[in-house]
Amino acid sequence: MRALIGRGHRVAVLAPPDGAERQFEAAGCRFRPLAMNVKWPSPRDDYTLMRRFGRIFATGRPDMILSCTIRDNIFGTMTAPRKAARTPGCMP
Repeated sequence: MRALIGRGHRVAVLAPPDGAERQFEAAGCRFRPLAMNVKWPSPRDDYTLMRRFGRIFATGRPDMILSCTIRDNIFGTMTAPRKAARTPGCMP
């Protein structure tokens, strides 16, 4: 993330708040809290998460997406803008 910021890119972090928000912001990232059920997700929770990703990506228009968990990989890639979903480093 620091390398991207150093090259002039804007970096946003989407994650459930867990206390690390200040570290991301101190590194120069924009932290956007993402409400998600991480314990026992249901199909309804997954649908809600997918819609949240879609709204965030529609307003933020990312060039690249790097996701770190299986649900982010699946729903992030499904709702990502086409150019971001085809970027090397985006985990499908």
